[in-house]
Amino acid sequence: MSVRVFLSYAHDDDPHRAAVRELWYFLRRNGIDARCDMDTAQRREWTRWMEHELARVDFVLVIASPAYRSRAEHGARNGSGNGVEYEAALIREMLYADRERWFPRILPVLLPGRAATEVPAFLLPTSSTVYRVDSFTVPGAEQLLRHLTGQQEEPAPALGPVPRLGPRTAPAATAPVGAGPPVQVYAAAPLEVLIGALARLPITQSPMTRAHFTGMIVERLGEPLDIDPSAAPVDYLRALLTALAARPGGMLAVAEVVQQLHSDRPDDVEILGELVYRDEPFGR
Repeated sequence: MSVRVFLSYAHDDDPHRAAVRELWYFLRRNGIDARCDMDTAQRREWTRWMEHELARVDFVLVIASPAYRSRAEHGARNGSGNGVEYEAALIREMLYADRERWFPRILPVLLPGRAATEVPAFLLPTSSTVYRVDSFTVPGAEQLLRHLTGQQEEPAPALGPVPRLGPRTAPAATAPVGAGPPVQVYAAAPLEVLIGALARLPITQSPMTRAHFTGMIVERLGEPLDIDPSAAPVDYLRALLTALAARPGGMLAVAEVVQQLHSDRPDDVEILGELVYRDEPFGR
């Protein structure tokens, strides 16, 4: 059974009426039972004819034009446009009475050369779909034809099975406010590798900076360290790491200080492997 469509339009001028006539012919040539007031084979009582047609259609096409919007929103002037004013009132009534049914079936249509600003405001031309007819051909009216005939351009793909996902690893505990940047946990590394990595950092390059480095660690650790910062860098670092590895939280303290001072040098910090979870002292 063919789709029945009513064309609601205003007689702006002869070119506009001719364009509506082309749309009417085009739809009927393509299997759409389009109805409009140009079929005047018999005398009609127009208000009753409008009511009769709108009560039996599947879709209403509101053909946008300046006169249609003006008469739909402000009424007819000087006795001209009474039919559009009446049709628009009936269409609004259909939307108000059953919006769920009629909103997808009352379609604002733009013929060539028309703009969305000519669509009546009650059809929401800015926030809803407007159907453009670029030419009276199947490609030029494809959007409208697809909607009228229920032929989707991009059907939704079939649903596949839901993937089974294992649990994620719990996140590390959040550091207290003011405790500095979070500490990253690295893979294990031998003592000599850690010493070599620390020896490349600026903070370990002079007795003065090594003393400062030791002080920052002591502050976090909460207990003194008997480490000589004037010793050779490698000897200083070996003594420091050995002492810290023997204390609970010692390696965590050095990790925090290193990451705070050298977060902009990830390649140097990455190799500082076992900085958090080593409990036994390093061997020599």
